[in-house]
Amino acid sequence: SYPGALPVNGVICISDALGREVKSTIVTAGEWSSTIDISSLADGVYSIALKGSNGIVSRKSLIKTASH
Repeated sequence: SYPGALPVNGVICISDALGREVKSTIVTAGEWSSTIDISSLADGVYSIALKGSNGIVSRKSLIKTASH
């Protein structure tokens, strides 16, 4: 999550380890949260980026593993 309301309109993009975009969703300034369903993604390491009009605002890593 972003610490506080999103500062800009933008897109949240999830990319795989090879840099290919596998999921994305549009977000608007002022939103406090956004949900992306990643259940269809294979287990692995992904990068999440919030891209706004001024470039990348925030980038995080995500490790998806099977739920038991």
